[in-house]
Amino acid sequence: MRAALAVPFLVLFLALFIVALVVMRVVNTAGDPDTVTGMLEESGAYDFAYDRILDSTLADLTEQGFEFNGGPDGSTTTIVFDDPERVQAALKAFIETVLPREYVRQKIDESLHEVVPYATGQTDSFVIDLETGDRIEAVPDALRAASVELSIGELVLEQVITPAVEDITDQLTGQAFGVTFTPVEAEALAAELLPADWIELQIFTVADQVAPYLSGSEEDLEIRISIKDRVPIAGALIKQKLNDEDVLVNLVFDQVVDPNVAQIVEGAQTFSFGIEVTEADVQEAVEIVAPEDWVREQGDGIVDAIVAWLVGATDELSYTLELSDRKTEAVDELEALVFRKLDEQVAATPECLTVNDGIIAANEVFAGVFPSCLPSESAVVIEQMRPLISNELRSFMLDSLPDDLTYSEADFRAQ
Repeated sequence: MRAALAVPFLVLFLALFIVALVVMRVVNTAGDPDTVTGMLEESGAYDFAYDRILDSTLADLTEQGFEFNGGPDGSTTTIVFDDPERVQAALKAFIETVLPREYVRQKIDESLHEVVPYATGQTDSFVIDLETGDRIEAVPDALRAASVELSIGELVLEQVITPAVEDITDQLTGQAFGVTFTPVEAEALAAELLPADWIELQIFTVADQVAPYLSGSEEDLEIRISIKDRVPIAGALIKQKLNDEDVLVNLVFDQVVDPNVAQIVEGAQTFSFGIEVTEADVQEAVEIVAPEDWVREQGDGIVDAIVAWLVGATDELSYTLELSDRKTEAVDELEALVFRKLDEQVAATPECLTVNDGIIAANEVFAGVFPSCLPSESAVVIEQMRPLISNELRSFMLDSLPDDLTYSEADFRAQ
């Protein structure tokens, strides 16, 4: 890693060494390093390198933009500059701070005094010490100075973070929840979630940590960028959007509760006397007894869990909805529904015309079968039906419905 950073430093030296070697080939005094360095000074090689070659290179870079592999989907992203001339001046100031002309002049002179004796056979070896440690450790301060002109935080926010946020919100709220952020909303979301000053602070923090390691003054490198304080902000912003669209309520039931109920009830359950309870009945009962504040609390919890998982704050996507209280109340609601169905069936059943028909009907009731007719004292028969139906319903529902449900990565991906 340290060697990799040395490459940019060598580029400028390479150009100057080529100039020096050409001079050495042309003049007859190649064996005298002082003469060569004098010729470099007189020819204005250093100023040429900084004011012509460097300016030309930076002009091309700032006009065309800076391309790197860092798009939200791994694609190539190009950072373009609204004011190329200002950016060029800031970059040049950065380079001249990290690699001052005097420093380059000194190192070229020292290098020639090593290389020329070796090239002319006066020595068997040469050593070039660029002493890049101090130059590398100058990078953080130079970066801060350049940022004043470049507005690095604003640049990264506008051209890197905002497109990434648009892509993530499209997947999170668009594909999963059916709610999309407009470009203006995504831009506002990005600016509040990762403001420019926060971005700059992270960049400077990384530079402060990396520079001593690359210069060799520190043996260990550990970069920490905490995003824990950003997670609640992201969750709150997304929840606000989902609340505006009334999506959180649908999220709890449509994506979590109802699918699990459907698996448990499996279409319809038939109890004594042919009374049926469908999955729609159970889903409706759960929704009826779920207070709005409880529903929104669960929806908020799911969104918080999703956001934390997406940004890497947690390794696993998991949120548990506690259903024990809702389950008991839902069974009470279902019982009332079942009894209404029973009353409707009783009202639609004719009265038995003979005593024998009444006896047969009573036997059918004792067997758990709804009779084809009802005796004149039907209220007594109904009171015998209710407890049996209630016991069967409660036993099935309390045993089948779980005390909690978990929203997981599989549920999110299924959406």
